[in-house]
Amino acid sequence: MGIKVSNDKRNVNRGGRKEMTLIVLIKYRQGYVLASDTRVMWGLTRKKDGQSKVIKINDEVALAAAGLIGAIDDVKKDFLSSYSNVKASFDEMVGTLSNLVFTWWNNNKMKFEGEETRGPDFAIASPDISRVIFGNGYSEEVRDYHCEGSGSNYGEFILQNAYLPDMERERAKELAVYTIVETSKIDPTVGGEVSMILCDKEMGLVSIPKREIETISSQFPRNIFAVKTESQKAEQIVVLRDEVNNLFESKFHFRLFAQQERVILELHKSCRNEEEFSLLVSSLAALVDNMDTDGLRKLTSESDKNKKSIGLLDELLQSKGGSKTITDRFRKIRILRSAHYPIHPTESEFIQLVLELEGKYPPDWSLLWNHSLDLYIGALQELKEWIVTLGSSHSVHKSQ
Repeated sequence: MGIKVSNDKRNVNRGGRKEMTLIVLIKYRQGYVLASDTRVMWGLTRKKDGQSKVIKINDEVALAAAGLIGAIDDVKKDFLSSYSNVKASFDEMVGTLSNLVFTWWNNNKMKFEGEETRGPDFAIASPDISRVIFGNGYSEEVRDYHCEGSGSNYGEFILQNAYLPDMERERAKELAVYTIVETSKIDPTVGGEVSMILCDKEMGLVSIPKREIETISSQFPRNIFAVKTESQKAEQIVVLRDEVNNLFESKFHFRLFAQQERVILELHKSCRNEEEFSLLVSSLAALVDNMDTDGLRKLTSESDKNKKSIGLLDELLQSKGGSKTITDRFRKIRILRSAHYPIHPTESEFIQLVLELEGKYPPDWSLLWNHSLDLYIGALQELKEWIVTLGSSHSVHKSQ
């Protein structure tokens, strides 16, 4: 194994230099996504798409590269000759790759004196760990996300604002594709199709087919940053429900909301279309419906069996000076749930509420889902404030 000084003129003349452009590495709950564009540039104007930058080294490790293609080829050739179909530890492979990159740069750096150029950058990943090897041979572990290549600044900006720790596999795939596609709109050196490999603890190494990537691209939310907001709102719902339950238990000796972890988990999912909205708002309405009706009925002395969760809560609020806007918000969520996919134009109550919330129909389903979460959060916040402000003289003590 030995890297020599490169005589490839493509790596010497700025106008004719071939360069790979953008790689994206994202950690998710079950492993890592390693993705890239497929564009190679000669100078600033000539380009060629369809060049793969992400490859499998073996059944456990994948590799991607950005930078000078001549340098990448030199390093990759020596690396693959050592490790293709050979069992080795991840750390051993990283060490070898770092040494190869450093050796290439040390042998060739005089050619680039005075230029902002370095050796090739590599990302290497297994299901359990990933590292980036920079053009000087230094490497570091990736604990969340990383971009390399000409479009890395914009890619990092997207990931900084949209990445969620411990995200699910599908969300990570979507975010990787989105990052590359959006970067290509700003940086003309990034482009072509997206290539992607999953390094997954459950599935092993999986190359994502072109058709699936095209499907992901066609279903982006209008604003993918809203997905992070949605997840934050779901976390806020968890906290508020727990606070309301604790307050109810303290003052009324029962917990208002039933534990529904699986339903709440659904709220973290992104909403891209009408069908997904229908599924998500059904989960949200289930949280509204599942109150302790026995506790409410006992507290209000209500004998009418036709009155359920919202009706009983409404009666309690009216008897104790609470605001009707709390239950009005809950009822609006029920209305949004009442129209089943596909929604028919005759669903007048639903359409009227959508117009009230968003000002147009048909809506942006992602934004409508955010409005739905806001309705529920607003109701919980008001409910919490109402219980807190109840005077001690209004406290209801457990019947003996």
